[in-house]
Amino acid sequence: MRHGGRCSRVLAGCLMAVLLFLAPPALAQEDERPSAAEQRAIRACDVEERARERAPEACIGKVSTPCQERPGMSSNVGMRMCFDREGAIWDALLNERYRRLQAKLSAEGRAKLRDVQKLWMRWRDAKCEMAHVFHEGGSIAGPLSRECVMSETGRRAIELGSALEVLGEKP
Repeated sequence: MRHGGRCSRVLAGCLMAVLLFLAPPALAQEDERPSAAEQRAIRACDVEERARERAPEACIGKVSTPCQERPGMSSNVGMRMCFDREGAIWDALLNERYRRLQAKLSAEGRAKLRDVQKLWMRWRDAKCEMAHVFHEGGSIAGPLSRECVMSETGRRAIELGSALEVLGEKP
């Protein structure tokens, strides 16, 4: 009976260790979601750069760079979280602009835009996976790949905003 009690304590200790190990990622997921202020900052930067007839690409990194400067965020996990946070903003902007463009185009134009978007997504994913090829086995590959996805998604969102401008719409 004494042996069973010891096993139960060891098992309980192991379970507690596993739960403690899993808790930080669960908490970290909360931090990955961009705040309303961060979303506004990206949108405002895009509008401001266009108004000044400058390249809105300067807005890429506006959230992820200061995010990485916070304590504990310069680690690989922290960098990935920062890139994902900003990437989510650009992805939402891209999807919004894509939907708005679709609404402005003819049936043929919508089909072409859809085809181009599918090709672009495959190209972006293939390009960004190259970080894993160049840094095979290296821990930096993850953050570099995520940074690439964020940057390319930002560029595409900006490009779709420019297409809206061509059609006489505000991005």
